[in-house]
Amino acid sequence: MQKHATASFSDGVARSGETVNGYRLDEVKSALQKAVRRGQQEEAMFWARELIESGKATALWKRLKTIAVEDCAGMLPLLFVGQCASMAGKSTEPALFATRAALELARCEKDRTADDYLCWIGDKLEKLGDSSVLCQIPDEAVDMHTRRGRSLGRKEPSFFHAGALLENESPFYDKRYLRFLKAFYSLQDEG
Repeated sequence: MQKHATASFSDGVARSGETVNGYRLDEVKSALQKAVRRGQQEEAMFWARELIESGKATALWKRLKTIAVEDCAGMLPLLFVGQCASMAGKSTEPALFATRAALELARCEKDRTADDYLCWIGDKLEKLGDSSVLCQIPDEAVDMHTRRGRSLGRKEPSFFHAGALLENESPFYDKRYLRFLKAFYSLQDEG
């Protein structure tokens, strides 16, 4: 375990920038995130508890939400952390919600794609001046919802045939309505 700073706390309350056990606040938040990234469950729970017991609940929940977005796969970790944060604020045992949230983040699958992408494109554009990473507006985006699409006369038929096209469709997607819309607007287009 990391050696903590020496500090005396006669009242058991953390000073600004420190935790109740004398750790630097910025280092505790960093240790929490690194423990979650590495799947170190006990350490993640320890650092979450350290923040809660130090009266740093706002810092804890903000960091856990950031970790859920930066480092965890899917949407459920962020939803779980948000729910724990909400419930902790109404609980007599906020440390239980804090440690559980940190534990679940440490256990979940990790995926840093979004954060890695932001770092990559930021470096390409800002540090290297490489504009080759800029995307072109695709034709299907120029539809009835855009000024240019309306000026080109694009209406519902083109939207339902191109603009509403989905990849990675849910197995629960009920396409009856889409089939009706495509047929209806095809007839309107011909009429």
